[in-house]
Amino acid sequence: MLERYQALLHKGFDILYIGRWVLGRYRNAATEQLQADYRNRRQQGRYRIIDVMVEGISMGITQRREFGSAIQQNGGKVDGLRQALRQKLG
Repeated sequence: MLERYQALLHKGFDILYIGRWVLGRYRNAATEQLQADYRNRRQQGRYRIIDVMVEGISMGITQRREFGSAIQQNGGKVDGLRQALRQKLG
């Protein structure tokens, strides 16, 4: 069963690219091969990936913190997050 999940992960996600992208300008300073892992959950009989972790850092938790910060900076309004995302997209 684990082999099926790993095959799905590697088929559906470019883990090395995600890891390099997350490291950004610091990727050239990395001396060890990037390590990536994922969490999944079963829903309606199917497993789905719910988080990707690169070098032990959860992308989901990181995103949650960034979203929460944007909401707080805009008076606790979720609309502030939407506006911040639009600004980032240009």
